[in-house]
Amino acid sequence: MQGYLNDPEGTADAIKTLDGQRWYVTGDKGFIDEDGFLTLIDRYTRFANLGDEVISLSAVEQAVKTAVDAPNTDLMAVAVADHDKGK
Repeated sequence: MQGYLNDPEGTADAIKTLDGQRWYVTGDKGFIDEDGFLTLIDRYTRFANLGDEVISLSAVEQAVKTAVDAPNTDLMAVAVADHDKGK
């Protein structure tokens, strides 16, 4: 949390108050089940830069699932740094 120290604007973007409770905005997607357990299913900010394009990793995962006809298969796409391109 040192990145927010003495940065009121950054803190305001990262900490939100809902129903009187303060929450840290992680960018995760999830749900709370009937037993009160939190399940994380994705991230709002999962993107990769490919050249000048921004690619949704979730969209890549879904396209691969569709292409290989594996709807119940878990897949995960990741971005890997390419030092030749400077990223």
